[in-house]
Amino acid sequence: MAAGGSGDHSLQPYLYEPMAISSPASLNNDVGGDRRHLEGWVKENIWRTGNKDWCLCDHCHSMEIVEESMCCREIKSMWKLVENLEPQQDIKCLTLHPGFEASVLNPWALQLAYYSFCQAHGPLVMKKNENFRYCAYRQIVRWAHGVVGRTVRKPIPACVLNAIRKTYPNHEGSYKRFRWPELVNPFE
Repeated sequence: MAAGGSGDHSLQPYLYEPMAISSPASLNNDVGGDRRHLEGWVKENIWRTGNKDWCLCDHCHSMEIVEESMCCREIKSMWKLVENLEPQQDIKCLTLHPGFEASVLNPWALQLAYYSFCQAHGPLVMKKNENFRYCAYRQIVRWAHGVVGRTVRKPIPACVLNAIRKTYPNHEGSYKRFRWPELVNPFE
């Protein structure tokens, strides 16, 4: 009888071994995962707020909330943009990627992204720089993660947020923070 068949009682290695789970704060783990994973990561990494000891690229700033206190090198899908560059380049931060300015900060690229957004969702009622920031946030998420659903939120690393906010500042100095979408119960 073949190994693993109903009449085979011989020992089979690794049959019931638990799957290895890496620490949520490890660099090999994708910090930008699903909501439940990120919420667990946030609880374990509350220490990150108010400092930048966690930064690996030397371009992050201290952030006010944990969801924004992560480096581009910690989010697999973000860092793959750098790793997949051809030819390989010695880049320490996603904001130094040759396509970053053109894709995420360029006002004409953001204007086109805004027109696409308007076509699908209607116009935004915001000030010019706020529109640019919103479109830049969407651009970086699309570039790194592809198309995500309407209720899917992905964290944006501190270095990227800082580059966007520096290019399109809010002159009052206040910015919208990362927040989860409001989930609607279809049975109510």
